[in-house]
Amino acid sequence: MIKASTITLLIVIFFISNKSVAQNKPGYKTVELDSVLYDSLSGKIKYFVDRNRNNFSFNEDIASSVFLSKASFIANKRWMTKSDFSDRKSLILDAKISPYINISPFNWTIGLNKKKGSYLMFALYFNPEFEVRIFNNDKSVGDSSLPVRTASSRPGGELFISHNKLYKKGRKYNFGFSVKGYHHSNGQDGEEFNSTDKAWGKKGYFNTYNGNFSDDFVVELNGLMFLKNASNTINQYIKFGYGQSSGLAPGMKKYHVYGTNKFNLFYSLKSSKNYKRTIVDHEQKKIYDITRYNPIESFRIEFFASFITNQMNIGPIYNLSKATFQDRINFHSTLHYRVRGFSAAGLFIEGGYYGQDTYNAYFQRSAWFAKAGLSFGLFNYHKRADDLK
Repeated sequence: MIKASTITLLIVIFFISNKSVAQNKPGYKTVELDSVLYDSLSGKIKYFVDRNRNNFSFNEDIASSVFLSKASFIANKRWMTKSDFSDRKSLILDAKISPYINISPFNWTIGLNKKKGSYLMFALYFNPEFEVRIFNNDKSVGDSSLPVRTASSRPGGELFISHNKLYKKGRKYNFGFSVKGYHHSNGQDGEEFNSTDKAWGKKGYFNTYNGNFSDDFVVELNGLMFLKNASNTINQYIKFGYGQSSGLAPGMKKYHVYGTNKFNLFYSLKSSKNYKRTIVDHEQKKIYDITRYNPIESFRIEFFASFITNQMNIGPIYNLSKATFQDRINFHSTLHYRVRGFSAAGLFIEGGYYGQDTYNAYFQRSAWFAKAGLSFGLFNYHKRADDLK
């Protein structure tokens, strides 16, 4: 029901909004707005100009605020907190690739009331997220070929929505909402729980070797808040909401061992420096400014936390017990540093705690973790070659 309602909502919004997309009209005279002063425009035209400006700014804020992708290969260590699971060797690679690809029409808005200047703004992103871990060989748990071990696949999308009363370009505080939907599975079809003691896990625990993990469809409803200073060098983003799953693998559903309902919180702070591009003429001893000052991201701090609220059990299926607070909470903090000269690449360090590991079949394994490596994605970076007239 949740899945059908979400998909229907997206389809209805898309087709209604297409009516508001500007079209060229035969027989109409074209007026080049870049040759006209904004203050001289009529109220009706200003309404559409403001509508486009605000929607473009809304899309820019979203693009530069979503999760960055991370690939940890420099250091990757975790410390298990339960005696049933031993500490493994450090991972060779722990990567969470989460590209956000904008697939919405340009200037995607819906006018509600022209007299009151009321309209909605939208942005739709495709998010083919996947998480992969390459393990160091550990013969004691059955490793022999630097195995990847059941990568997590989370294909989905997210619809961002705001209203002109909630979001206005240049304002210090802005607000919005989002609806996200995705599927989570590991592409395996082995037995869900170990029927006997195995090299990789004890009897009654989830089969991490090739266990069938499936979380059919997850829907998240979120509130958004954008904060920035006057010079646009400090940008903060807060995303908070609630997620619910539907359609677990049979055993996961039967024994209530997985978190299906979660409160989520994501916070990021971006620090930028005003920067301009120059060309130096050493013969004439002149420095030419070819761009205006623009904020270029230096570093970013992120914090994420989630808390499971549904009925949940822990332990082997033959001896289950109720989950505690430590089993329900996940959190981590990340520092990203953009490498100078690169618009989409940086370095990161991260530390945190998994009460329920996000890596599919490993969800029963609680652990503290620390890692560092390469981060990449949509850093705030001015990409114009020059501002010359």
